[in-house]
Amino acid sequence: MPLRSALRTLASQLLIVTCLLAGFQLAAEGANFRDADRWYQTYTDGSGLEQGDPTTLRWSIVSDGVGVESSTSNLIGYLDSLYGAGPGGADLTTRPWFATIEDQFNNIAAKTGLSFEYVSDDGSGWNLAAATASRGDIRLAGYDLTAPGQLGLAQLPTQGGDILLDTANSSFANESTLATVFQHELGHALGLLHVSVTGHSVLMNTSNLPPAGPQFDDLYALTRLYGDAYESPAGNDDLATATQLGLLSTTTPIAIGTSSDDQTVARDEVDFASIDGAADVDYYQFDLAAPADLTLAITPQGPSYSYTSEGSAAESIVASELSDLRFEIIDVNSGAPLVSLNLAGIGQSESLAHFTLPTAGSYAVKVAGTQDANQFYRLDLSATESTPPSPYLLFHDRFDGTTAGLNSNLQLTDRQGTGWLDSPYLSSAANDSELTSVEVSDGTLSMTVVQGDESTAAQVAPYRNFAPQLDGERWLLSFDLSLTSSTAPDQAAFQFMIDDQWPIGEPMSDDPEISFRLTADGSYRLVENGGNGGGEAIRTGSVDSDVYHLQFLVDETVFTTRISVAINGTNVLVRETMRISDTEHYFGFDTRLLSGLAEGEWVQSTIDNFSIVQLTDVIAGDYNLDGVVDLGDYTLWRDQLGGRVLAGTSADGNGNGTIDSGDYDVWKANFGQHINQHANSLTASVPEPASLLTMLVVVSLLVGWRVGLCSQSVIERRPPVA
Repeated sequence: MPLRSALRTLASQLLIVTCLLAGFQLAAEGANFRDADRWYQTYTDGSGLEQGDPTTLRWSIVSDGVGVESSTSNLIGYLDSLYGAGPGGADLTTRPWFATIEDQFNNIAAKTGLSFEYVSDDGSGWNLAAATASRGDIRLAGYDLTAPGQLGLAQLPTQGGDILLDTANSSFANESTLATVFQHELGHALGLLHVSVTGHSVLMNTSNLPPAGPQFDDLYALTRLYGDAYESPAGNDDLATATQLGLLSTTTPIAIGTSSDDQTVARDEVDFASIDGAADVDYYQFDLAAPADLTLAITPQGPSYSYTSEGSAAESIVASELSDLRFEIIDVNSGAPLVSLNLAGIGQSESLAHFTLPTAGSYAVKVAGTQDANQFYRLDLSATESTPPSPYLLFHDRFDGTTAGLNSNLQLTDRQGTGWLDSPYLSSAANDSELTSVEVSDGTLSMTVVQGDESTAAQVAPYRNFAPQLDGERWLLSFDLSLTSSTAPDQAAFQFMIDDQWPIGEPMSDDPEISFRLTADGSYRLVENGGNGGGEAIRTGSVDSDVYHLQFLVDETVFTTRISVAINGTNVLVRETMRISDTEHYFGFDTRLLSGLAEGEWVQSTIDNFSIVQLTDVIAGDYNLDGVVDLGDYTLWRDQLGGRVLAGTSADGNGNGTIDSGDYDVWKANFGQHINQHANSLTASVPEPASLLTMLVVVSLLVGWRVGLCSQSVIERRPPVA
């Protein structure tokens, strides 16, 4: 292909476009590049390269006297005449001007996924298709280009990727002119077309001398084609090739992608990170020397500007809003994702604060984007010393979703969830209950049943899977309940159920393992192996209240499961032997009107503060369940002194159901114990309950020792794989 069909003319003060492209037309694609114009085969990488792949290119300088077009190259002698030949000889790397040429390759390599290697040219003929061990992918030559002011020409990669410089002018005696003109032509040899950016000079300018190095728009194109420098040379598309960020300490945060927030790019700004398209993923590995709380943010980067590409109309770009970013944190040892986050929209930062990584070791961040566009981003990582969160809280349903997570299909062949609390509530409006509703709002779950025109009972029941991970454990399930109705209080009922099967074809309330029914008049009935009035009633009674705090303590660590139940802190069942499955558990709420009521009668139950806490390995004296026995537990004991609770819960250390001096003794004996290390080195004095004044003085002096519960974001969190 004739070289003059390949490209561009650059004047020292005015770039004259003379792109005579034989065989195809420039397409108006709204960018200064086309994916098809990158290098798809090089001597080092071989064939099969694709958009976004890091690429290694070798370059060489053609010997003087080699035929080029209708002339011969004299580039070496020309540059010698301007800068001197140094020691001379065949080794061109000793020439005074060589470093200027080489630096243009290095400038681009430092900011992108491109790598360049100089080789001595073998002197073979011009326009040869493939590189060899002694001939570069990109070859440089020069002669008198004859056109006035024409300083350079270059071929696109698909045309050969070679570069010509004009040797019949004195402009290149200025080293900065030589550098900028050559780098502009190198941009074409890498696949870039001409572009003009409103109010800003870029490397691929068409109307004036370009700046000394690629600017944001140039780098946007180059990283789309070849990836960023973090991907060079082998890519960082999986854990095996992850970019190594080193040790993340509590004193030294890590930030990458810090250079991509402005149109102007200085020579020493080399920190660019990007997702080059929807198929690209970036992995970054970091190490922790000790457990830590991780704070992480992925922020899309880039300025807003207007540009005009070669052959296209003017367009505008908001470079920070090109792809919706998301990320995962991965345990490198197991390869298991610990958390994934994709909450923010396009152009917004995805961030995670104080995520506890419980062990020292290696972790990775996986970054991806949704749209098939190049998106620069900044990744910020910081760590703080980890104060153990409550290690026992398995689940706290904040009821902060919407009813979109509820559905009315009970005909399921598979159980919901995978053993973790990851399944939505499944609701059923049974029998004559046309106006039945289940709503999740304002942190509560509300169930309302309105009697229709039939005599059958109306009910509504949402269900949820929880936890084979509770098998063989001691666990506490608790929630707050309010129950109101328009009818006689004994005709409106709420029922809580625990079962080992997901209900298929019939409501859970027909035959649960454990059923607790409470009517609006305060009467309760605890039933084993049955519901809806059937089964064996193992406890009945009444409570004078409109609002209830219900607690179910299940002990599966013993041969025969035992269960304790309390209402508003009053024990109604203590360590009763009860059959309960050792496979998996489901819970359900059932709100109903009993049969024979008039049309329009209604009942409503509202659930709040639903939680499941695993108590098997709780340290004695850790009354606030934060993983350490400290003054916070003492304060809880002091505030509850004299009260009654469900045996073995709250500040009842000796398990007698009453908060008394015996519970203080348990706390005192274990003061300073930590879930991760026994005999923690706390040196605070242990307060003695000789008088309330003494307690208050000591607590006020030592309040700084208290360790609080760490909050956890509502995000998808998975357990690490051993």
